[in-house]
Amino acid sequence: MDPTGAYTAERAAALSGVPRSTIHYWARKGVLAPAVSSERVKLWSYADLMAMRIIYWLRQRKTDADGAEIPPTGMLAVRRAIGHLERLDIPLWHSEGKSAIWVTGDGEIHIRGSAARTPSTASS
Repeated sequence: MDPTGAYTAERAAALSGVPRSTIHYWARKGVLAPAVSSERVKLWSYADLMAMRIIYWLRQRKTDADGAEIPPTGMLAVRRAIGHLERLDIPLWHSEGKSAIWVTGDGEIHIRGSAARTPSTASS
């Protein structure tokens, strides 16, 4: 997959696993606007595809290693986290194929290239 590509909604859906209708909904609601082009033919970047996968995963019901159910993350919490990252000017994904941020199992947020660590305070 080309890390500098431009992907239509149909191709972005196929590559990210996120339904095309969800991709369009997120673009309309400002959850994840296409980085390459937001004109009539919307085009998403590779970083957008990674963000789609992350947001979609957060929004799904999951189970932990012990079988306990983990509820989906609420969209309000997702929007707050995205807004916080935008204010910090931190991308979710670098063009060289590395995650810019990650969260440990105990809730510490790590930022690549930074000594910053923050306990997670987002709630759904």
